[in-house]
Amino acid sequence: MQKILEKIKENKILVSDGAWGTFLHKKGLKAGECPELWNIEQPDVVYEIAKSYIDAGADMVETNSFGGSRIKLAGYGLRK
Repeated sequence: MQKILEKIKENKILVSDGAWGTFLHKKGLKAGECPELWNIEQPDVVYEIAKSYIDAGADMVETNSFGGSRIKLAGYGLRK
């Protein structure tokens, strides 16, 4: 995190990840499946995708949590 903050202070352009859904589908995520659930059920695949972004030179990597809200997860029966 410190490295990213230093780059921001130096006005450096940072590269982030993207297209998590595309990569998950290439790895076997089926239409209608909950992508966020792969963080628990397929952590090795999620790690592999994240590592591929780092290997490609990304400064920042998030994860496939874009639908990790109560409303979205309720549709998969995962609302807490």
